[in-house]
Amino acid sequence: MFLFQRLTIVGWLQLIPRESEYLRLLFGLIISIFYLAILLHQSPYKRKDLHNFASSLQARACMHGA
Repeated sequence: MFLFQRLTIVGWLQLIPRESEYLRLLFGLIISIFYLAILLHQSPYKRKDLHNFASSLQARACMHGA
């Protein structure tokens, strides 16, 4: 799932023209928030501390994008 998120943000957003930079930012933020929701819902890590760490890092990434 992590690789899909990175591929989407780095690769597929390049298909949006450079002139639409705010649209790129908006889609990147939406993808990051969607990934955070999936991460919080599925909790793919066995250890609770790793789940909390990954969730907090993803939440910070979403906040930096806003």
